[in-house]
Amino acid sequence: MDDVSDPSINSGQDNSIPDSALQPGSGQANSPQAADTSQPEDATTGGAMPEAPEGQGVGLEAESAEIPPIVEGPLAGSGQEPQPTEVVTPQAITPSEVAPSEANPSFIKNLLAKAGEKIQFNKRKKLDKVMELARKKGSVVNSDVEKLLYVSHTTASRYLRQLVKENKLKVSGKSVDSKYEPV
Repeated sequence: MDDVSDPSINSGQDNSIPDSALQPGSGQANSPQAADTSQPEDATTGGAMPEAPEGQGVGLEAESAEIPPIVEGPLAGSGQEPQPTEVVTPQAITPSEVAPSEANPSFIKNLLAKAGEKIQFNKRKKLDKVMELARKKGSVVNSDVEKLLYVSHTTASRYLRQLVKENKLKVSGKSVDSKYEPV
């Protein structure tokens, strides 16, 4: 007999049904209760598991519906068939793709001038902080400027040299132990 819903076929166990149960008019129904039920089946030892009814699968396997494409065009019911939109992936523009002749030269010069002014303004603020510290303490050394502005030894030396060049500070002492005093 080819009964697909019979759990004994899929489980690999021999749950034989007596021939009398298969004969019409024998008084017994063709059901799992009519089979030998002297030992209960254990799911951990390979007992039969009932199958899900057909069409009730788990997850997305049972669904075969497609998602329609996004369309642009006239509204529905206008009689015209909508056209699917073209999918465009964004691409990054690299500097080599922008030719210098395409850019406005006056715009670039203006932008560079503004950037230079901002850099000079920030640098002047730092130099003013160094001068304020020198007036407050009476003299400063390179390490004081490093700690004040969170800059490297070389940058602190550059700031102090610039203030000496502007005649705002004067150098006293040797080059290793130089002290910078306000003028």
